[in-house]
Amino acid sequence: MHTAIHTISQHKCFGGRIGYYSHRSTVTDGPMRFAVYQPPRALRGRLVPVVYYLAGLTCTEETAMIKGGAIRYASEAGLMLVSCDTSPRGRNLPGESDDWEVGIGAGFYVDATEEPWAKHYRMYTYVSQELPEVVAANFPVRRERQGIFGHSMGGHGALGDRPAPSRPICLHFRACAGGDGHLVAMGRKDLQAPILAPTAARGKLMMPPFLSAGSPMRRTALPF
Repeated sequence: MHTAIHTISQHKCFGGRIGYYSHRSTVTDGPMRFAVYQPPRALRGRLVPVVYYLAGLTCTEETAMIKGGAIRYASEAGLMLVSCDTSPRGRNLPGESDDWEVGIGAGFYVDATEEPWAKHYRMYTYVSQELPEVVAANFPVRRERQGIFGHSMGGHGALGDRPAPSRPICLHFRACAGGDGHLVAMGRKDLQAPILAPTAARGKLMMPPFLSAGSPMRRTALPF
């Protein structure tokens, strides 16, 4: 596994620093980008808790840092924030840019089982294993204090893509699998959330290019 990173840019923000980075991913077999906000205490050399944010469709590693509004609160709480890109890029796979809902910017944080996606679209393993290793190798994080949350497509990913050990924090807002998505995650089997339930209409639309018929969607019950 490659843990060396390349700094694209860095910016001061709320007493801390936002940095945009790239690295060579073994899991997705190519370059990947991610962003890190280091709160003031991290810049002073202290180990801090880390929270991973998974963005939604068409987003990038920049989205949460630019639009999320969480930096101020992360600074006050002493939290490191990490956001990654929503899919591999530059792999030049046939069809990956044909539909904004599948492919580039829409990796769904799952490990693809179908060709030509399977070699590169391994976002589940990337988020849950490789990215935390890269972050820990380059930034002062407390690995026993990790969490994960997301919006829309990223809300689905946060249910299963847990950097262990971590406590998942899932924020669906309105777009992640419909308004009742969080209830399904908490055990309401009578509700069918589209992205959480691949048998539902939107789930059927999204998943086939990546996953073969019968492939289980990874779900993790929230520990509430």
